[in-house]
Amino acid sequence: MADLGKLSHSYFSPPPPIRRFDQTITGDILLSRHIFPNPPSSAKLTRIDEEFYSLPRISLCGLEFSLYDGRELYTGDDRISLVFCLDDDPEIDGLLVYVEDRAECRKYEDERIKRADLYLAVPHLHLRYYLEDWLDYLIGGMKYYYIENLSYWRYETLWDDREKLVNCFDQGGTFELFETLKRQLENEVGAWSGISKEARRFRASVREQMEG
Repeated sequence: MADLGKLSHSYFSPPPPIRRFDQTITGDILLSRHIFPNPPSSAKLTRIDEEFYSLPRISLCGLEFSLYDGRELYTGDDRISLVFCLDDDPEIDGLLVYVEDRAECRKYEDERIKRADLYLAVPHLHLRYYLEDWLDYLIGGMKYYYIENLSYWRYETLWDDREKLVNCFDQGGTFELFETLKRQLENEVGAWSGISKEARRFRASVREQMEG
């Protein structure tokens, strides 16, 4: 997965670092209720309100990278998070989360998030046509090989058909999956390069008119 991140980041100028997590964090840690597949009953969690839980300590493991989009339409909403909670409580262990540190928390309008040291939310991406099928393939491979109960939604719930996954991924294994994903990413970036330039040119023109 890190190789995919490196390839994606190679298109940025300058390339941003890949965020890696292998640490235990303490403090005011806020969790969105939406990261739980079912309402949790863990004694470790404190219910704040209908939207949030909190806990004082969490271990995180994984990585996060930005998915390159030359159109630059959704900067900051382009993060692929493969970060997991590690805990001896089964309701917390293995949760896939989107990690917002203290600096990111301060950017939220919600006052409770603003006060948090760490906010764990549901991973999401805003692509709008670009690389949508590619992401289905990536998430489907993760579900088939690594996280059988992974839930993924794009317009509707996807990748719940086990037979479809076997047909796609059982032949070449994980190596072939990620090699295919890298080739597809390179092809997609190239195919969208003309549209991306036009999109950037158009936004620059609009900014000039507004500033003028």
